[in-house]
Amino acid sequence: MQPRASYFQVAVPLPVDKLFTYTAPPSMIDKVRIGKRVRAPFGRRKLVGYIVGLLNEADIPPAGIKEVLEVIDDEPVITAELLKLSQWMAGHYICPWGMALKAMLPATGFRPPKSPKPPPGKTAPAISPDPSTFNSPILLPQTLREAFAESLTSRSHLLPYLLYAPAKYRWEAYLQIIAQAVDADLQALVLLPELPLVLQFWERCTARFGSKAALLHGELSPTMRYREWQQILQGKAAIAVGTRCAVFAPLSRPGVIIIDDEHHKAYKEGQTPKYHAREVGLARAELAGVPLILGSATPSIESFYKAKEGEYQLCEVDAPRQVSPRAQSSPQVCGQEYQIHAGYGFEEYKSEIKLPEIKLVDMRSDQGAHGTGSKSPGPEAPKRQGGHPKAQTGGHLSVTLLQAIEKRLDKGKTSLLIIQRRGYAS
Repeated sequence: MQPRASYFQVAVPLPVDKLFTYTAPPSMIDKVRIGKRVRAPFGRRKLVGYIVGLLNEADIPPAGIKEVLEVIDDEPVITAELLKLSQWMAGHYICPWGMALKAMLPATGFRPPKSPKPPPGKTAPAISPDPSTFNSPILLPQTLREAFAESLTSRSHLLPYLLYAPAKYRWEAYLQIIAQAVDADLQALVLLPELPLVLQFWERCTARFGSKAALLHGELSPTMRYREWQQILQGKAAIAVGTRCAVFAPLSRPGVIIIDDEHHKAYKEGQTPKYHAREVGLARAELAGVPLILGSATPSIESFYKAKEGEYQLCEVDAPRQVSPRAQSSPQVCGQEYQIHAGYGFEEYKSEIKLPEIKLVDMRSDQGAHGTGSKSPGPEAPKRQGGHPKAQTGGHLSVTLLQAIEKRLDKGKTSLLIIQRRGYAS
């Protein structure tokens, strides 16, 4: 229980790197606690600020201290752990403390709804676990399984793990890790880069663990957002699944943090504070003393380098070999031999994939490239009847590419060209 104080420090979400001292009317002073939001006068404006400290004595003349207009929350919405994390963000990303705190909470409509309880007889039924989802042949690496079990009991922080495996193996490994945390009465936080992936993984969690999974993303309505946040804060939800913003989920009993597709650019926030969810997740795991699991089939250069240098622990998932009916009846598929064995790791997975040949074309010397004065002779661009003039003379496409497309067209096959633009307007 926090001591009662006559004055308190408030961080405001403005580009001002300082705290402001306020007091509260006698009717509100008992509600003042660190981690709550207040509505306070700020010059000619009224702002929502965050209580970050209590003062027994004013640090400025009392005559100049204003009273807050409202204590918004009944209970703190920012935990002590998130308060420390926000301080780290303010220093690491060079932004005011108040703006870091604002980034942690949903943008709009984050307050108790007028009718938080459903009408009698219309309570949503609890989701029961599906026992058929419990038996999975995919096994965690023994080193990860043992180290993770030890961290749950001793609450000792481990080096971050880089789970280097295909998505279908990673997801099952995550579910097994989450199960260990739930069995230890701890909470798990899972981040995925895009909303469709979040919804898919949340559905798997509800199938495996029932109503213990909460959902956090920007598309939720204000009422749903507040309800899910409170479920996590009160410890009723053992699993929090969401997009980048879910890295600030108010876990009351953190047990593990999982970031899937850790290389994805969607984890980078474009507005101030311009944080990266992977970096914030790493800092949060260190502050809370819980393991961090990074997963990817194509890790970022930074993460893979740190794994090679020993800053992260690199591990792979062991899984049974998936063999098609054709592979079972034939010793060769696509010219490659398949052998059934009990353990199937990522190295075997990679060895079965024939990667495409990549050719880098220098547009400065490729004859027929648009706007070039090539000095060296090269192959003539293919000319198809009825085609676009630029396509016949090279245009923005190299002759090498046009010839490759020509060969595909002669065989009745299609080609896919990807340009560095989003959408279909142009």
